Amino acid sequence: YWQQLYNPLVWAMIAYGIIAILLLTISLQRQLASIVIAVLITSETISAIVVGLIYLGDSPRQGLWAFMIAGALIATGGSLAVALDTKSKN
Repeated sequence: YWQQLYNPLVWAMIAYGIIAILLLTISLQRQLASIVIAVLITSETISAIVVGLIYLGDSPRQGLWAFMIAGALIATGGSLAVALDTKSKN
């Protein structure tokens, strides 16, 4: 168990976690929580799709590409709609 402390990946994960919390805190101070969380969740989803497709060789099941693309576009559109909503920024 203690050998994991010598693994640089463990320290990188800890450092990136701290950086992520700091960036989220800064963005929550500057924007509404709904905008920040919508963009956060959508960017996590889209980045996972891209990494899976490009680097890991993932793909949707046979014949479900259209659903995957539609889901990504709907998620991005919803995030943009929340971010650009001028009524909630008052």
